[in-house]
Amino acid sequence: MNIHVIILISIASCNALLEVPLDIRQSWEDLIERFSSQCICEVGVSPALAVGFFKKGQYSADFCTHCYVYCVSEKLNLISASTGVVNQNEFLRQVAGTTPPMVLNCSIDANSKKDRCDVGYYMYQCIVTALLVPI
Repeated sequence: MNIHVIILISIASCNALLEVPLDIRQSWEDLIERFSSQCICEVGVSPALAVGFFKKGQYSADFCTHCYVYCVSEKLNLISASTGVVNQNEFLRQVAGTTPPMVLNCSIDANSKKDRCDVGYYMYQCIVTALLVPI
């Protein structure tokens, strides 16, 4: 009997839905709002994919989404326009929910990407993953 309860609890916890807390997602939306339309037009991303990434934490295989995230990040000085490298201090200052260890860890992975669009996308993807909580 006890083993069945443990198995059920384990299965339930593995299948739990996760998301970034709403207040953090809203803060991100507020942060990118002034550049969102401009970057959607510049990179030609579907507005639904662009909004879905920050608002709902929806990842996309569409490369235009990667470039959209980079575009917004670069305009906010979260990624250097000249070097394409993550600006850790700006991420900590501007992006709600981030911590120094999180930003350091995520930037190491993101900065290893060869394409600038991937740097922005994987930086945020790493942060989103780090901030997921059960709903």
